[in-house]
Amino acid sequence: MRYRDTIAAMLLIATLMAGCVHSNQGPGPTSLLLTHWQADDIGGQPVLSGGPPTLHFADDKGQVNGYSGCNRFFGTAEIDGDRLSFSPLGVTRMACGERSDAQERRFLQALEKTRSYTFGGTTLSLHDETGGTQIRLSRVLAD
Repeated sequence: MRYRDTIAAMLLIATLMAGCVHSNQGPGPTSLLLTHWQADDIGGQPVLSGGPPTLHFADDKGQVNGYSGCNRFFGTAEIDGDRLSFSPLGVTRMACGERSDAQERRFLQALEKTRSYTFGGTTLSLHDETGGTQIRLSRVLAD
């Protein structure tokens, strides 16, 4: 009887521990949590050299923030499986020059159009409602 109780307790502990395993290998609400990303291209166009746009998934409440190539932005993201959308974002309003301003507009518009994502290790791609890639980003380690 004692042997059977020990086995049952070990199975229960193993089952509980398996529920605590977290993986960053696939899409899911926690895959992007507390990650930092840097844009490689926006709509298939490479980003300008200098300070590329960034995106930070700040917490488990969906808070996001980043740098749009000229200004800082903040808002919320809704993640459901591979579905992703952003609330209207708050943005600071500094003028940074024609090229930087144009890239910023493209970046913010691409975030606005985002409806899904694919996530693979160090690459994050944001897609519009037709599945077209809006932004391709690379993961960066936070300081």
